[in-house]
Amino acid sequence: LKNDDILFYDRTDLLENLVNLIKVNIKHILPIHNNHVASNDVKNERALNGFYTYFLSNPNKFDKIVTATKEQAKDIKERFNISNVITVPVGSIPTKIINKAKLSSRFNNTAVMFSRLAPDKQIERVVEAWNEVIKKHPDAILAIYGFDVMGGKQLINEKINQLNLHDNVFVYDYIKDKDKIYDIELNTELYLLGSKGEGFNLGLMEALGAGCVGVSTDVKYGPAELIKNKKTGYVVEYNNFKQLSNRIIELFNNKNKLKKLRISS
Repeated sequence: LKNDDILFYDRTDLLENLVNLIKVNIKHILPIHNNHVASNDVKNERALNGFYTYFLSNPNKFDKIVTATKEQAKDIKERFNISNVITVPVGSIPTKIINKAKLSSRFNNTAVMFSRLAPDKQIERVVEAWNEVIKKHPDAILAIYGFDVMGGKQLINEKINQLNLHDNVFVYDYIKDKDKIYDIELNTELYLLGSKGEGFNLGLMEALGAGCVGVSTDVKYGPAELIKNKKTGYVVEYNNFKQLSNRIIELFNNKNKLKKLRISS
């Protein structure tokens, strides 16, 4: 490193000591990729996400702290009484996908999730919500794509077995090919999200760009900025999976409203 270099602390769990060892005059940048506290209750939760504990306990060591959403930037500024926090937009959608989204037809009563199959994603609780959906729409299909993390896939499969949803919920392996992911989204009506915490959720953004209508719990951070509630999709109360299922049923009952939300997104 030399003077005027810029160092991004991307793997914070490996770099805690580095910030104190550097003696040259460089710019220190801290990107925040996830919720910075240990739960979604940002106002009352004092325990920090372990990846950021040291850095956010010493925020003035950084020239800039970068978040993906304005809401998280605001929360960090208020909690730590600092001003060196900025928001940088994350990701983009190819124009060809946006154009296809306006024209593509969708399989009836379908939803999709692309995610790590991890316990913090709470996909098994989305499956519980889907069980309420099929009571009104027995043909409804939820497709889940991802790779297992910390036994999350087992939780999902156990819930599918418990509720006997083998004809309505399908778990598939992670897909690397972005074109294949967009092809699936271009043919699906809804994208669902119910995590404990997020930093942005790029998957939701990409699905919205492909014309899926988002239905999400109000997890920090991302959905409330990506989805204009009641205009381009629905953001329900955090961890309220009854509301999640009710909104899905509402949209499957009213395809004109579903189409209007998709066109508006």
